[in-house]
Amino acid sequence: SDVCSSDLTGIMNKTNTVPQTETTQTAKLNKTTPTPPVDNPQISTIPEIPSNLPAKITFYTSLTSSQVPVGKNTTFPVGKLVVHVSAPKGLKTSKMQITIYLQRDMLEGIYGQKDQTLTGEWTSVNLPIKISDKGKYRIEFRTTTKKSNDTILASNTVTIK
Repeated sequence: SDVCSSDLTGIMNKTNTVPQTETTQTAKLNKTTPTPPVDNPQISTIPEIPSNLPAKITFYTSLTSSQVPVGKNTTFPVGKLVVHVSAPKGLKTSKMQITIYLQRDMLEGIYGQKDQTLTGEWTSVNLPIKISDKGKYRIEFRTTTKKSNDTILASNTVTIK
């Protein structure tokens, strides 16, 4: 059975436009079922999140009509939430991979994953997602260009109750 029932919609704010304009991008997460044993390549031990990443992930309950995230929290009920990625210095990364990991015990497995293309320099991305299962999750954004060697841009955990 599928563990993920997620739609991923991204709204990007460009730093090189005044006033800021939004570009909406829509993508669907691939559904995967993480299953033991540990030698499964999609199952790994939970990594420590580096403190010096170039961007930060914050979680919110929703977006206003002007695409501003509201209701900051770290615990949400099953359903929809907004993943907000901010990069105060701006990033020019165009190829990104968004991965949601489901964490259990000391292991984590891929719950959903999607490659996303962004254009120009950006300072923030809002991603409304739906998580249909209770648990602890880690959301990770990384570049997917060979040049940058799949650099992690941001990572944070959220609890779904």
